[in-house]
Amino acid sequence: MARLRRNDSHIGQNYVNQYDEGHDIDKISKLPRNLIDDILKRMTIKEVARMSVLSQKWNQIWSTHPFLVLDRWFHEEIDYQNRSSSSVTFDFKNIINKILLQHSGSIVKFVLDVSGVGSDWDLHHWLRYVSNNGLKELKIENSIQSTYTLPYFLFNSGELSHLDITNCAFKMPLASTSFQNLVRLDLRLISFDPILVYTKLEAPLLSIMVLTYCDGLQYLNISAPRLRGLHIVDSHYVDLIVLKAYPNLKTLTIVTCDKIEQYEFWRRFTLTDIICSFPKLIGLDFNSPFFKFVVPHVIPKRLEATLENLQLLNLGLCFADEAQISAVICLLQSAPRLHTLKIEEELANVEQSDMDAVREYLSTPNCVEEDLMALRKIKLDGFVNTTNERFFMKLMLAHCPSLVEVALTPATSIDEREISLFYLEVLQFPQASPNVNILLE
Repeated sequence: MARLRRNDSHIGQNYVNQYDEGHDIDKISKLPRNLIDDILKRMTIKEVARMSVLSQKWNQIWSTHPFLVLDRWFHEEIDYQNRSSSSVTFDFKNIINKILLQHSGSIVKFVLDVSGVGSDWDLHHWLRYVSNNGLKELKIENSIQSTYTLPYFLFNSGELSHLDITNCAFKMPLASTSFQNLVRLDLRLISFDPILVYTKLEAPLLSIMVLTYCDGLQYLNISAPRLRGLHIVDSHYVDLIVLKAYPNLKTLTIVTCDKIEQYEFWRRFTLTDIICSFPKLIGLDFNSPFFKFVVPHVIPKRLEATLENLQLLNLGLCFADEAQISAVICLLQSAPRLHTLKIEEELANVEQSDMDAVREYLSTPNCVEEDLMALRKIKLDGFVNTTNERFFMKLMLAHCPSLVEVALTPATSIDEREISLFYLEVLQFPQASPNVNILLE
């Protein structure tokens, strides 16, 4: 390697100076602040803190970053450091306090997981601090601890647009409460107090509400005229009166447990009641236990109220239940704009007579009275190569002239030979569409 002579040292220095003048190494710092924040919010809190060592400017950016995400990954990092260091004791409460004390400026998003920290937390004061600093998105994960009662001042936080809480007591002040900017509400493991029925939560902009493992929904009194998506998962005491409060729903998901028969409140309405209550539905998603439970005893060829807007239908289905199969055909015939049908098959021990009844029904002339002109995609998830499955697929292929894709996914219990037999037979069925692509997933 050639040595740099003393009298040539200025050459290297000139090169460095020219590079600094013509090339800015730190281009990220010159980005607009909103872009920098967008980059940082995709990083963990530890990664964001590491950026502060780059320069004095980045130290300021770190301390004013408006997104504080102290989630499960944050906990795992603390636990890792705690295990790898024998001289330092990590105090969760002090860590959170330091982060908040060192922060300046607004906190737009605050995510905190207190599930595994024992009693070492001071959520009330932390929420008071962030709610006074422009808080718009709040998520509290409390899946293991005892129930935490949300403070009243949180319901006066008019800037909140997203609220996501787990295992918290939902007790509002005894007066009308307003979340003027709330757009999305996610509630998990919440038990609603009967006193809530006397308190109305005004949410004029609320668009999506997700209720998971909640109890006492009949007491939840939310005025949300713009609600478009309602998703209920294993939540008890839902009443059609509650659902009818949202006539502008466009997507409705109801998932219940297998023991739904034990809950008498579900008997207050049928599939027809639900469908007729929401004429603007675009997407409908029922799991198998719920769909089976709400299918009426008498099923017409099509509904009186046509589902003019329905485009996506996702159902859990047992191919040995004639009532369920009849209800599916009824929905298909009542939804002229339906373009996607997804079926998740439920495997059950059934009598041969039930299988025969379904096969006879699917073989009936004019089982499908009119072609399904808009249907473009069908997905069958969990097939086991039964005669009823094949009859159903044959019927669909023969009556869907616009079909472009059929996706078939086998159940985990079926062997490769049965998979191949089912797939090859479906390929040979007459097809009303010249462009259908049948896929085995």
